[in-house]
Amino acid sequence: MINPNISPSTKYSEEAQFEDLHQYLQSVRSLFAKSEFSSAYLMIQKDRRRLASDPLKLLVLDVLEGHYHYEKQQYKTSLDLLRKTEQRLLAARLQHPENQNLLFVVMVINQVYAYNYTHLHLQSKAMIHCTEAHKIASQLGRQDYEGSLLYLMACICYSEGNLEKSLDYCLKAKEGPVLVPTNLANIIDLLALCYTDQKQFSTAVIYRQEAVDIALKAGNLSSAISKYVGFSYTCVEMGDAQGAHEKLQLAEELRQQIEAPSEVDLQTKIKLLKTGWINYYISIGEYHKAKDLFEGEACFRNLSILESLDFYERMQEVYVRLGDRKQAVDNFENYRVLTAKLYSQQRAEVESAQEVQFNTVRVEAEANYNLKLFQQEKEYRRQKQELLQKQQDANKALQREKTKVELKSLAKQMDPHFMFNSLNSISSYVLENDKEAANRYLSRYSKLMQKTIDYSLNDMISLEEEIEILKLYLDLEVLRFGQKFDYKIEVHDELNPSNFHIPPMLLQPQAENAVWHGLRQRTEPEGGLLILSFAKQEQLLICTVTDNGIGVKKARTLKQSRAKQHTSFSTSNIERRLELLNSLLEQDIQMEVDHCPFQEEDNCGTSICIKIPISSMDSFA
Repeated sequence: MINPNISPSTKYSEEAQFEDLHQYLQSVRSLFAKSEFSSAYLMIQKDRRRLASDPLKLLVLDVLEGHYHYEKQQYKTSLDLLRKTEQRLLAARLQHPENQNLLFVVMVINQVYAYNYTHLHLQSKAMIHCTEAHKIASQLGRQDYEGSLLYLMACICYSEGNLEKSLDYCLKAKEGPVLVPTNLANIIDLLALCYTDQKQFSTAVIYRQEAVDIALKAGNLSSAISKYVGFSYTCVEMGDAQGAHEKLQLAEELRQQIEAPSEVDLQTKIKLLKTGWINYYISIGEYHKAKDLFEGEACFRNLSILESLDFYERMQEVYVRLGDRKQAVDNFENYRVLTAKLYSQQRAEVESAQEVQFNTVRVEAEANYNLKLFQQEKEYRRQKQELLQKQQDANKALQREKTKVELKSLAKQMDPHFMFNSLNSISSYVLENDKEAANRYLSRYSKLMQKTIDYSLNDMISLEEEIEILKLYLDLEVLRFGQKFDYKIEVHDELNPSNFHIPPMLLQPQAENAVWHGLRQRTEPEGGLLILSFAKQEQLLICTVTDNGIGVKKARTLKQSRAKQHTSFSTSNIERRLELLNSLLEQDIQMEVDHCPFQEEDNCGTSICIKIPISSMDSFA
C-alpha cells in the first residue's frame, strides 16, 4: 500500500518549497566537500524538526541524509535510506505527476544512488541511475547538474576501462555551460588521466597543468593538492621521476598553507600525498622507502575496501621486490579475502536491489490501482453532481415558468378589473345624458385599452411606456371626477425612462387605489393631488405614488359603501405579484407604505414607494 505518511490530500504545492531548492542542496553539500560531516548532519536534523509538516522538504532532507551516509562510507545505510525515500517519492509522484520539484528530487536521489554504486564497484547500476539523473536534468533545464552528471558518467566509464567513452563524456562536460571552477578542474584532470592511460603524454601534461591552474586561481588549495598529486602520476608514467618529485613537493608546500584544516580533511590530504610518494618511490625503485611510508603512516590503517585492494596489490609488488616472501603472501591473502568480501557485498547489494525493485513495482501497481479507484470515485461524484445540477436547473426552470404563469394570471386579473371600473365610469356619463363627455371618455378609454393589451403581452416594458399608460389612465379619472383632483408626474433629470424596464401595470393599481380610496373621498370639491415620482438612487429605481386623500384609516371605515361603487385591486394581490417577481429575479423589490405623509387632520394622505434593483430588470427574460 501507499506509505500512510503521504495521503491523497497532501499538497505538494509548487509554492510550498525551499526558496531555492538547489541552493539548499549545495549549502549542505559544501559541508560534505569540506569534510564537515557533523555540521552537515546537525543541519539536516535541525531542519527535519523545523520542516516536519512539509512532505516535499522532508523528502529532500532524506536524500541529503542518504548523501551524508555515503560521504561517511556507510553505503548500505545510505542505500537503505534512499530506497525508503524512493518509495515515498514514487507515491507522491503518482498523485502529483506534474510537480517539477518532485522531479528535481528524483534527479538528486538518482545522483546519490550513482555515487553509492560507484564506490561499491557496481558500475552498471551506477550508470543506470546516473543516466536517469542526466535525462531529468536535461528535461528540467538544469545545466549545472548536467555538467556534474556527465563528469560522474565519465568516472564510471573510466573505472570500467572504457577510456573512449570517458573522454567523450569529459569533453561534453567541459564544453557545456559555465561550471564551478572545482568541478571544471576535476573534469580536466580526468581528461588528463585518460590521455595518460592512452600514452598521449603531451596532451595529458597540458590538461594536468590546466587543472592545477584553475584550482589555484579559484583559491582552492585542497583541490590544487589533488591535481598536483595526479600530475605526479602522469610524470611517473612518462618516466619523468624528477617531474613527479617536483609536483609532490609543490603539493606538500600547499598543504602547509592550508589554515586549520579539519582532522578528517587533513588525514585525507596526508593519505593522498603519501600515496603519491609511494607511487613515486616504487617508480624509482626505492622500495624500502615505499614500505616504510606505508607501514608508518596512520592514515593507511582505516581504508575502504577498494583503497585496501589497491594498496595490497601495490605492496605485494613491493614485498616481492624486497624478497620478503611472507609479507608478499600475507598481502596476497589479504587481497584475496577482501576481493571475496567485496564480491559478497556486491552480490548482497544486487539481491537487495532486486528485492527493492520488486517492492517498488508492487508499490507502483498498488498505487496505480488506488489512484484508479480514486479517479473512478471522483468521476462518479462529478457525474452525480452534474446530474444533480441538471435536476436543480430543470426544477429551477420549471419553477421559473410556473412563476411567470402566475404573474401573467395576476396581470390577466387586472385587465377585466380595470375594464369593469372604466365601463362603470362610462355608464355614469350615459346615465347623466352627457353624450359629449361619454364620447370623449370612450375615445381615450379605447386608446388606453389598446396600449394595455399591447404591453400586457410583454414580460417587461420601458418606464417610458408605463408612464404613458399612467397618463392615459389618470386623464380618464380626471375626466370622471372633474376638478376633484389633479396629478403630476415627476421624472428626475438623471433618469432616462427609455433606458429602464419594469413589469407592465406595476404602478397603475397603486394609482387607482389612491384615486378611488383616497382622493375621491375628500370632502372638499377640489384640491386633491396625486404625485407620481421616479428617481434613481444608486442601483435602485425609486417609484413613489403619493396622494393627499383621506388616508388608509378613514378609507377602511368607508369600505362597505365603497365596495358597492368600485371594485379595487387588492393590496394582497399586489404584494403577491412583487413576491413572485422577487422569487423569479432573485432580487429584493420592496414596497413601503407611509400612512400619513401630510399633517392635515382630514386629508393625511398615503404614500407608496416601490424600490426596484436596476440590474434585476435587465436580467429578466
